[in-house]
This record gives sequence, structure tokens and C-alpha cells, in this order.
Amino acid sequence: MKTEDLKSMRRLSFLVIVAFAAVMVYPAEGIELTPADDIQKALDAAAPGDTIVLKDGVYHQSLKMTRSGTPGKPITLRAANGGGATLSGAVPPDQANLKFERVEGDLYRAAVLSRVWWAIADSRNLVNYGNVAHLKDFVFPNLYRGKLVPSAPEGFAWQDGFLYIRLEGKSDPNIADIEISRPGGHTSLEPGFLTERYCNPDTGFWVPGSGHLFSYTLANIIVQADHVVVEGLRLHMGVGAGVVVHGNEVTIRDCHISGAHMGICQPDKVRVPPREGHRIGGENYTGRGLTVEHCEFGCNPSFRWCQQGKWPGIYHGNLAAVFMNYGGPRSVVRHNWIYDVGNDGLQPRGNGTHALEDASEFAYNLVQNFGDDGIEFDSATRMNLRVHHNVILDGLCLLALSPVMGGGLTIDHNILYVSPENGFSSCGLFKFGSPWGSEVPTQDCRIFHNTMVNTKGNDIGLYWVGGHRFENMVLENNILYVSRSQGWALPGFVPSRNNLYCGPRMDSKHLPELIHAEGSPFRSMKPMDFELRADGPAVDAGAVGADYRHTAKGKAPDLGAIELGEKWLFPRPGPRWADGNNIANRPAIPASLPRKWVGME
Repeated sequence: MKTEDLKSMRRLSFLVIVAFAAVMVYPAEGIELTPADDIQKALDAAAPGDTIVLKDGVYHQSLKMTRSGTPGKPITLRAANGGGATLSGAVPPDQANLKFERVEGDLYRAAVLSRVWWAIADSRNLVNYGNVAHLKDFVFPNLYRGKLVPSAPEGFAWQDGFLYIRLEGKSDPNIADIEISRPGGHTSLEPGFLTERYCNPDTGFWVPGSGHLFSYTLANIIVQADHVVVEGLRLHMGVGAGVVVHGNEVTIRDCHISGAHMGICQPDKVRVPPREGHRIGGENYTGRGLTVEHCEFGCNPSFRWCQQGKWPGIYHGNLAAVFMNYGGPRSVVRHNWIYDVGNDGLQPRGNGTHALEDASEFAYNLVQNFGDDGIEFDSATRMNLRVHHNVILDGLCLLALSPVMGGGLTIDHNILYVSPENGFSSCGLFKFGSPWGSEVPTQDCRIFHNTMVNTKGNDIGLYWVGGHRFENMVLENNILYVSRSQGWALPGFVPSRNNLYCGPRMDSKHLPELIHAEGSPFRSMKPMDFELRADGPAVDAGAVGADYRHTAKGKAPDLGAIELGEKWLFPRPGPRWADGNNIANRPAIPASLPRKWVGME
């Protein structure tokens, strides 16, 4: 054999080996599907390590993921191109065939084939009034007030086979882009639960006072498996939720969720069908290892209605939206953008453990424009949760400790800001109160190194609602700036003197044990700048302690979320594929808050 031929054969053999190795090291992405394909069939056949890739388009399908992956080999459902694939619970436009006729005034109706639980007009989520009588008067039952209260001046109702709609500005729905939810979808509950127990046609979307229970009856995706990844999808009109999680080690990332009462729901206990490897029937408890990152959720225009005083009528309806209700051990929620919700931005529950390896984390999130609480901590079991390096921006109340019965909650290095543009005039930085009465204590909460600014809060300012017990509470090394100062009257909860209490109408008699400063400790209030001045009262004024995760550069740690000379490194929140303006209804950042503080510069 000639030398040249031998070299050619060796070269060819080398290329074949390299090609084979490349196939082994870089396996194919997985099965690729189009909107014409059956995703559920592919999910039902998936094995550990499989990836199901959705090409660009709208998939009018509701999914159940019941096949589990294994550690290191999850079953993955992802978009081929981030944001290009949409799972939609809406009736396809060519099948809806909505033809509205005027009934009277601005009330229109169209015949529909099935019950409608959710409707959207020109990307605005509509209040489900439940019946025509409530729709005509724009009133909704409020459990706490025990009567009908005003709600948003547009909405819909399903009654006797017709969809009734009234739009803002008396618009004709025939010239609007109307989307309606399709019938069916998946439920994780026993037959009859949806229609017989928690969906009262006389009150619309859900029975007042039933909490988030409706959120796990319908969803774009219900996960009843372990080691599952969902990424890069748009989840639209899931009605109850974008994703319901009944599994362990579930990851949801880079998803945009719209048209749902809740973004992601992880129920405490819920009756589910038997499945291999899990408790047979009965109650399935909250899973471990839920990770939600770089996701985005909004329920436009619920915040606008709350600003207009309609919150009492929104609170028990479908627009009382919440991004997450969760509580399993090792939950990680980070880099998300949550906005335009009529209820709480986030509702973390206790995971019931003390172990460090089971601790949960809520970090680097932007929570903006909420009708009730930015984060509401209601837990009868130990939370084992650290909340750090978040920006919580504009709402009725920024932090709700009401109550944390099990304790185990650390809140540190966050920026809380009530802007002069969007903040409610009656709002507080803290909510201290309990729906269970004064006998239930809030305990074992550590709140340190936060910068909290309330430029409005004319009626409240620092906190509102007292009346229950506190045990083993720490409030230390924070900056508390309020437009109007307020006395502290919470027995059992005494703030450390190592907090700076300041503002334009601050009275040192209200909190004499705290450090006080006339005016602002910041470089500027217009625009808002959270960096400290070298000669300011917040520098080297804190208490030294190893538990405070803060390194003192002087005699003591500087107060607030940012040490003197440090940079606030906040990553851009939301899906990483959404770098431009390809998500509708994103709220503007208030002009008084430079975009660098929320990672947008």
C-alpha cells in the first residue's frame, strides 16, 4: 500500500472516530414537534434523559407530565427557540367564531359551545363576574365585607350558553381581539371537584374565601412526576395556573406566563390519582426541590383597577392573581419578574424542616405593582427560607409578616421602594396582623440589612395592623425611610437601635431607640439613589455579628442593603430570551428609580 493511501485511510478512520465521538458527546436535541403533533403522546412515551422540543407556533393543548426522569437525566419539555412556542388554553381563533350582538347599552353577547372561565380582550384580562346581574352593576361578592362591592368597569359572564361582555369605554367586542378559554383541560382532582365544589356559577371564577384552591384544577401543564424540566415556553390562558407541580426536583425556567390566576402552584395537599412510585391515592404532599428561575408573570390590568380603588371587588375574583404559591423543601425562586397582580406577588409557605440542606431561597427577583402584598408569609410550619437581594416595588404592603407561626425566616439585603409615581397613598412597608387572631404568634424572623423607602404612605408609612404576639424577632441594620413617621407599638418586638429611621416628616419621639437623621441618607431622592454618602448617618452605624452575612469595612457594618462603595449587582429579571420588547404589557420602571437598580442598564 502506498504511503499516501495509508495516510488517507488513517485520516478517514480518524474522521469517522471523531464523528462518532461527536454523536456520543453531543446527542441530538430530542424529538421535535410542531403544532400539528400530539405533545401528550410524546410525553407519555418519554424516558429519563429525553428532551421534547417544540418548534415555533401555538399549541392548543393542555398537558400532564406523569413520566419521571432520574437524577441527572430529567425529562425536558422545551421550546426550540426561547419564547417561540406557546401552550395555549384558548379556543383557536378559527373555532371560536364569536359573533356578538348588542343586548342593551354596552352589554353584548355571543353564543358559545361551552362554559367560559377566562376571557381576554386586546390582551386585557377581564373580570369573570359569574352572572349577568353582577356584570350589569360591576359588583362582585367580597367575603370579608359580606356584601357586593364595586369591581372593575369591564368584564364578562357566562350564562345559559351565552358569553356576555362589557368593555371599558363601551367598546364593541366585535372589533376587539377576544380570546376565551376552551372547555376541559386537565385536572389533578377527583371527578366533580371542579364544577361541584369550588366553581360557583353565582360568584364567577371561584367561591369567595376558597383561597388558591381553584388554581390547581386547570393549568397549561400539570406535573405529576419527578425530575422534570420545563423551559423557554410561553404559557397562555391556563386559567387556574400556568404550571401545577406535584413532583420532586422540578425546574421551570425562562417561561412567560399569562392569562391565569396563578403562575405556578405547588399545593400543600391535594387528592391525586395513584401513580407508580408515589403514595397510592389519598393526599400527595408538597414536593422537594422546586426551582423557578428567569420566569415572568403578569395579569394586566389588575394593578390599574386596584389603584382606582377596586381592590375589594378584585380580591375574590379571577384577577386576584399570584405568581407562586409554594412551600416544599429546597425551593429556589430567583431572577423572576412578577408584576400587575391583584393579590400578592408571592405566597411562600413553610417547608416544615430545620435542616440547612432543606433551606429554600427567594433571591434576585423583581416584584412590581401588586394590589395586596409583595410577599405574604403565612405559615404554621417552619419556613426555613431566606429572602435576599430582591427589589420589591409598589403595592399596598411590601412585606406581610402575618404571621410566621413556624419561624425560620430571614429577610436580608433587599430594596423595598414605594415610588411617588405608582405607590398607594395608604400603604406600609410592613403588615403585622393575623387572620387567625392574636393568640397566634409571629416568631423567629430576622430582618436585617434592607433598605426600605416609602415616599408616600401618608396614612401609614412604616407598618399597619397590630394585635398579635411576637417572639424572638430581630430587626437590625436596616434603613427605614418613610414620608411620615409612626410610633412602634408591637409588644414583644423591639427594633434594635442599629436601624436608621428617617424621612421628611420624621419625629424622633416615635422610635427614640433608633438612629435618626434629618432628610435622606441617600445621595439623591430625585432620582432615587440607594448608595450611601461617606459622611452619612448610615455608615459604620450597624451592629457587628457573624449571622448578618455582611463584612464590615469600618468599625461596624454600614446600614441598609448596600455597603459604602459596593455595587448593586442585580441581574436582568425575566426570561433570558426576552431581551427586547417582545413581551406585551410589561410595566414601566418608575422614572424616579434608575433602571440600574433592577438590572435593566
